[in-house]
Amino acid sequence: MKKTKKKGIRSLAILLVLILTLGSSPVTNVEAKAAPRLNYKKVTLVQGKKKRLKVRNLSRRRKVKWYSTKKSVATVNKKGVVKAKKKGKAYIVAKVGKKKYRCKVIVKKKVSKKKKKTKKSKKVKINKSTKRQLPSYKLAFMPEKNYAAGTSLDFFTTVIDHWAKDFSNTSDSVRTKCWRWYSSNKSVISFNSRGIATFKKAGRANVYCKYLTKSGTWIKSSVETIKVFEGGSVKFSYTLGLEDSPFGGEEYPVWDFYKHDTYDTTIPKFNVITLKVQNNSTKAIKLDSELGIDTNTSQPKIVRFSTADKKDVWIPANSEQSVKFYTYYANGSFGKVYYNYIVDKEVLIGVGFNYYYGSTWVGADNNYGSSEWKFYN
Repeated sequence: MKKTKKKGIRSLAILLVLILTLGSSPVTNVEAKAAPRLNYKKVTLVQGKKKRLKVRNLSRRRKVKWYSTKKSVATVNKKGVVKAKKKGKAYIVAKVGKKKYRCKVIVKKKVSKKKKKTKKSKKVKINKSTKRQLPSYKLAFMPEKNYAAGTSLDFFTTVIDHWAKDFSNTSDSVRTKCWRWYSSNKSVISFNSRGIATFKKAGRANVYCKYLTKSGTWIKSSVETIKVFEGGSVKFSYTLGLEDSPFGGEEYPVWDFYKHDTYDTTIPKFNVITLKVQNNSTKAIKLDSELGIDTNTSQPKIVRFSTADKKDVWIPANSEQSVKFYTYYANGSFGKVYYNYIVDKEVLIGVGFNYYYGSTWVGADNNYGSSEWKFYN
């Protein structure tokens, strides 16, 4: 009896240990495998577009058969790629064994974009007086690459035709009706209706023009990029005179031998240029000691002038000053140098010189008889 009781107690102890062991061990939940399904239940396509359908959670061994309930609306290939055919509704079916999975396909009509009709530029009727001032065809647009802020320029001086016609004398009525000027940055360069540009502040801008030709058609010029730099607010003007030269030596007259066979004493002469400088800047400017003129002769083509002491001239800020430049030398044929030229006024084409505004070098050019100046650096 005692042995039987001991065996029973031992069995109960083992049973309790097993129960406790099982109770303390973690229970793992085995998730049920996800059921197969299509990646889309509904698809909207425009005619001609495609979309791929897939059966998810499907073993690779299982084969899928695809078909469309309405092939005229949408078709499907063996890889599940659906192609929209025409407006309507259809079902794409994926068959796996005896199981079927459906996706509703809605096909919308493709809207074709209408091409905008390009308007043909109508020819403009032009009267004879206007036609005489217009170019025959395409112009060359050749402005300088940079100009000084605070200055202005008639941009009709920057265009020329293949006959080298000058358009700076174009009348105001033709300028405003037959030409259009454009700037990509009006805060840097702006145009008025007459083609006069104002260079407002330092920066860059793309400029071009549109103009009417003699045939009555509009043409667009090339687009040029122009840099505007700070060159101070400076104005220049000049007068011509004939005085005794401070340099001495023999004087050499220049005449236009295309018009005159001999030196003509009746034509007005000059050997000194008085340059009037109005410096409205807050900084002093330094005027170069040399000045040059261009002539319409080849003997010489360029005549150089110099200050009496051959030194640069400082013009204080917010002041006005006149500086005299005397003929100094000119290069003749075969490299010969001539001094103390007396120049016929009628051969003068233009005047050019340099000045310094702070650390900026500035060139200034003027065509004789014009109030316009060109500035560059």
